[in-house]
Amino acid sequence: MGDIGFLVAGLKPSRDAAVDGAGERPSAISVAKDRLEAKFPPGMRGFFVTWPVAVSLALCVSCAHRTQTVELFVTRAGSAEAVVHVDVPADWRALVPSPSRAEYLSPDNRSRAYVRAMPVEADAKDCPRVARQYASEFIQAWGGPPHTRLVRKRSAGETIDFELRRTEPKPQGEIIWARVICRDGALAITSCTVTAVSAQELVRQCQSVVRSLQVRPAP
Repeated sequence: MGDIGFLVAGLKPSRDAAVDGAGERPSAISVAKDRLEAKFPPGMRGFFVTWPVAVSLALCVSCAHRTQTVELFVTRAGSAEAVVHVDVPADWRALVPSPSRAEYLSPDNRSRAYVRAMPVEADAKDCPRVARQYASEFIQAWGGPPHTRLVRKRSAGETIDFELRRTEPKPQGEIIWARVICRDGALAITSCTVTAVSAQELVRQCQSVVRSLQVRPAP
């Protein structure tokens, strides 16, 4: 089919303004989304996501496990088609979401967890290819070495896991863990981004966030 460019109709590039304080920077995924949309302008050949997205957010806090369960409902033609589920730490603060994503800020005011969901026209046979292409475009949007380095990438059918190391922001840089899933008419990505100096403290929390991503048929 050629190069696949992923666009979501009606969604604007996000730069996540500060909520409670000054100096909060845009998340890694938000910046990469901007770059991807600039790379694949409307009218280009490829794979386009054109359906309206109606996503609602359901939040439930589990005191026992100290997590918040976030669910994004992906709809098409007015009915829910899939539910995207992710768990984030209970003490991470929700930032203002857009219609198709949610983002949480850690208590250190630097690390972030992010989830985004969108409808996609791909069956079980096509989904592995769609997930691989979306992950590759996200990785390429960072521009590669010397500022960004792909440390790890693993494909398992319709699920892609990867890790990026970045030299920005100075002086420590940051680490991004991410997972992409294509399933049941939905394409989802979640990530957890931490500064390198905080990685040892937050690595378990971040990897738990990424591993918790699920895409299920709507009830």
